[in-house]
Order: sequence, then C-alpha cells, then structure tokens
Amino acid sequence: MPGTWVSWETFDVVAYGKSGPTNTRKSARYFGLQIGSQHIGGAAVDMLRPGSPSSEKLKLKLPSISISGEHEHRGIRILVSVGFFQATVKPSHWDALLSLQQKFDQDFDDLVHVIADIRNKRPTSKESANIPLVSPSLGILHTAIIKVKGFRVGLDGRTGIALFECRDINGGFGARENDTWTLTVLGMSLSLAPRPHAPTKIVTLSSNHKSAFLIIDFKVKLLQRNTGEREFHVTLEKVHGVLQPSSIGEI
Repeated sequence: MPGTWVSWETFDVVAYGKSGPTNTRKSARYFGLQIGSQHIGGAAVDMLRPGSPSSEKLKLKLPSISISGEHEHRGIRILVSVGFFQATVKPSHWDALLSLQQKFDQDFDDLVHVIADIRNKRPTSKESANIPLVSPSLGILHTAIIKVKGFRVGLDGRTGIALFECRDINGGFGARENDTWTLTVLGMSLSLAPRPHAPTKIVTLSSNHKSAFLIIDFKVKLLQRNTGEREFHVTLEKVHGVLQPSSIGEI
C-alpha cells in the first residue's frame, strides 16, 4: 500500500503429498507442510522523498510450524505443531507501531472503498441472487490436534520486564466423541522479573528470579450432545501466586 510496506518471509519450507493404502487396505492421501522459521515486518516510507530510507521499521520473528495429516473415507485427520514464540516490546516500539497502524488504516480504508466501488459497478445476475448461502461445516474434519510449545511476551520497563508466558498449550477436536473440543493450558503466568534477571533468550520457564508471579493451569472442554445440546466445562487445576515486598516498588 502507498507509504506502508508489510512483508512476510518464510525459510526452510518443505511440503509433501502422497497416496497409499491404510492398515485396513483402504486408500488414503497423506499431506504435510513444515516452515522452519518466518518473519513479519513492517515499514513506513515517505512518499514525498522516494529515495529516503524507510522509517518505523518493525520485525517480528514467528515460531516454526509443522502440519501433517491424512484424508481417508472417515474424513481428515490433522496434526499441527507450533514452536516456541518469544517477543519483547520496548517503549521505542510503541511510536513505530502507532505510526504504522495509522498509515495502514488509512491505506486499508482506501482499498476497501475501491473494492466497494468495483462491486457496485459489477452487474448482478438473477441466478446468483437466488443461490442460498451455505454455512461452513466441519463435517469433513474427523480429528484435529494442535500442540504449542509455549510463548513468552515481555513488556520492557524501567526496573524490569513484565512477562506474560505459557509453558504448554494443546488441544483438539474429535468427531467420534460427539464433536468434542478440548483445550489444556499449562503454566500460564503473569510475572515481573527484575532487570538483572530479565531473560534475554529462550530458557526454561522458571519463577526462581521473579519478584512477583501468578501461575494458572486450566482445561476447557466443549461437548455437543446428540440431542443438539452443548456443554461447556472449565476446570481450574492450579493457581499459584507470589508477591514479594520488593516487587511493590517495581510495580
């Protein structure tokens, strides 16, 4: 868009697909996709000075992702694995982020108006107007499993870093069990780490050097009965919080 550049870079990309018999001698199709690493970047450019370097650069490293599955007569079974995600937001990032957001919103509004004008000028046929809308369905999806190794998002401050992190996330969907959705979150925490002990790289999540933290483990389950009724269950398995006197001044 004019004045705004958004990029997405992917590295070490591998994809495959094959077909073959299953254990029950029925045909199935196997597929997979793996992305080793990926980056999303944004930059604002002064359109009045085309030769000037871009400003308000932002770059975010995304985790690796792996997708594998198979398609057989019962439906699609898929497994998604996401690596560890880590990001630190510094005070200098907010100005660049707000500048990019304002420019991007203006350019995006212009793009929406252009698309609306094109659709209004396009002639509509009676046949397309009478076609009923079909709502999306998950009937073809038999089993889905997702695993996330965790994440850590830090907000850099004067005396330390406020951390929002999680050790493990996994969930899934099973059509065989009355369309059951499950989600398990382990080690989700909100903590404050003093600057001498602020983590600068991916390490084992630990609360030894944190002056204040709150850790929660919980499970979520959504069950749809054969009668059409839905049940929503939330299980809180662990709550652990610590607030040291020294953290009051840091907060």
